[in-house]
This record gives sequence, structure tokens and C-alpha cells, in this order.
Amino acid sequence: MSSPRRLLIEGWRGIAHSYALVNQFQILELLSRGGITIAFRDLPLEGLRCSRAVGLFSPEQEERIAALPAPAAGEEFDAVFRIGGKLDLRMSPLAPRTVVFSTAENGMIPAAFTFDNRPIARTLENNPVRIVTPSNWSRLGFLRSGASANRVVVVPHGIDPTIFSPLDESSRAEIRRGLRWDGVVFLTVGAATANKGVNLLLKAFAAVSRKHPRTHLYIKGINDLYESNVRVEETISNLSEDEKRQISGRAHFTGGLGPFTEMARLYRLADAYVCPYLSEGFCLPALEAAACGAPVICTEGGPTDDFVRDEFAMRIRSRMMTVPDCYGEPGWQLEPDLDHLIELMTRVVEQPEIRQRAHIAGPQFVHGNYTWRHAVDRLLPILFS
Repeated sequence: MSSPRRLLIEGWRGIAHSYALVNQFQILELLSRGGITIAFRDLPLEGLRCSRAVGLFSPEQEERIAALPAPAAGEEFDAVFRIGGKLDLRMSPLAPRTVVFSTAENGMIPAAFTFDNRPIARTLENNPVRIVTPSNWSRLGFLRSGASANRVVVVPHGIDPTIFSPLDESSRAEIRRGLRWDGVVFLTVGAATANKGVNLLLKAFAAVSRKHPRTHLYIKGINDLYESNVRVEETISNLSEDEKRQISGRAHFTGGLGPFTEMARLYRLADAYVCPYLSEGFCLPALEAAACGAPVICTEGGPTDDFVRDEFAMRIRSRMMTVPDCYGEPGWQLEPDLDHLIELMTRVVEQPEIRQRAHIAGPQFVHGNYTWRHAVDRLLPILFS
């Protein structure tokens, strides 16, 4: 019998940052495989303002993740997988193979995003580190930033089908009646940062609700990490007075943390998931929503192009634009067409067959192609082959 493969993960756990959540789902899948021993080194939070997020996973799952041991002094591994902190593309001295996960949301990697404030090409020219990123949009950003094509591999994210799956229509209708959810309900999930396009969504919703008053918009943010409540309030303050009146009592915000089962419940009960993003590394909520049977309205040209299909999604026309990123360096974003967004949201209201088709097609496609089992199947050869 061959000895177990030894993996050291360097990253974050126990917080609501997307890198930490992705890695914890990966860890749970890796632990189910057998033949792999895992140690975990917690990386510094690099100034992130967040408290420990408890209860997102089940107690048993959180115990398994927390129980991963730190590497012993002098311990060696077959591979190191780094996912968290400032982008560090150096080889680890503890293993012959180092794989680093990161995303190029704005179509490139600014030097200020790296551990040493240098262009990534400078670091990569002296070592064989491989980069894992979740979408072709993000991969292109690494190539623009100087990484060679054979060093950057796309490994998409996934969903847990035991959590993210649809309700039967009778149960869904009963729960909605109890919540007094009448009419058509749109949902968006995320930090509410500028790249998420919440300003466009609120403007579009104001136009849709003017024609169809029995509509609602639910915005699920993360106050703890991103101060989403402040961001949404600022966005609403910039709407016209007419738009503010139009969404009053129809747009709802919540920013607390809860278990993934509660998030899945929102996806299941919504009539459509809407994400008119300007830039994303992957947009995992869109995949989760599709797995729960909600039709998805998302920006065309970005990372969601990898996994959305016409049977359960509609893409907002967009154009590419160059803008300075948060570090003042040039980057690329998409500009979704507001009028087309309004048109697509209106279609969801007026054409119930869109919702009926997505309720079947989305879960079938996502469960068959984009679970964490599929993701880890693609990650393992990069780590150990």
C-alpha cells in the first residue's frame, strides 16, 4: 500500500472571505477522499476587519476543519497549496511543488496586490510555482500580467449539492406564503462593493417596479467584512428622488452571517438571481443560485460565461472598459447595459416559463458539472502529478 500524500495548505479558515469559504469546501472534499494527510498553516489576515464566522458549516464540518494540525517543525510535504493573504508566488521550502490560488478580478494583477509589490513576472521567472484560478476571465488577467500560459490553470469552483438544490414547487409556495413573499422576487448576494453593480441593479429595479409594482428586490450583503450596509445606503443616496420613492418598501437589505443552509433557502425562494457585475473572479453565488433552481441574470463577457447556459441564464450585454483599480493601476472591467438589464428583469416578471425552465435545467447542469467533487478532481493532478 502506498503511503498517504502529504499536503500543506496555507490560507484562512473561520472567516467569511471568499478565499476561506472556497478552501474550506475544498478541504471537506479532500478529507472525504482518503490517501491524503493535510496540515494547515493559518496566514495573517492582512488587515481584514472581520470576526470569526461560526455556524456557516455544520458543527461536525467546522470541527473537522479546525482539527487540521499545524505543520510540525522540519516536516516535509509532497505539495503546498497557498490560498489566502497577499499574493505570494514563491516556492515553499517544505515541498517540491507549490500551487497558489488567486483571482484577477480586474483583468490583471497589480504589483501592489503581491507580497513584495513587484510584477508577478519578476517572481515567476525564478521558480516553477503553478497558479490555480477559477475562471478563464481571471486566467487572462494573469497572462496580461506576465504569467506564461503553461503556468496558469483554471479550476472552477463548485457547490455542495446536499445544500444547494431546489425545492419542489408546493413546498416553495408554502414557505413563500408564510413569509408573505408575493409577486416576483429578485435576489443578489455579495459584498455590495462597486464592482458588484448594485447601483445598476437598484436603478433597473426602480424601472421594473414602476411597471410591475408587485416585485421585490432582496440584497444579501456581509456587514462584518465589507460594511455592506454602509455601501448600500450610500448607493441608495445617489439615486434620483423618483428612484428612491419607487424602491421604497420594495428593496430589502440584510447583512448578517448565517449558515449556508439559510443562503440556499434564499436562492430557492427567489424568482431570479441578478448580478450585473463589473468585475469578478468567478461569481460563486450565481452558480449556487442556478443549483437551487433560480434563473440567473448576469453580465456577459466575464467569468460567468464559463458556466451559465441559455436554458437557465440570461446575459446582460456589456462592453469592456479600462479603469484604474483600487491601487491606481490600469485594469479592465465590464460595463453592463442598463436598458438591457431592465429588459431581462422585465422578461422574468412577464414570462413565467423562464422560471419554470430554470428550475429544472439549472440544478441538472450544475449538479452534473460543478460540484466540489468536480473541482477537487481537477485540483488533485495539479497538486500531486
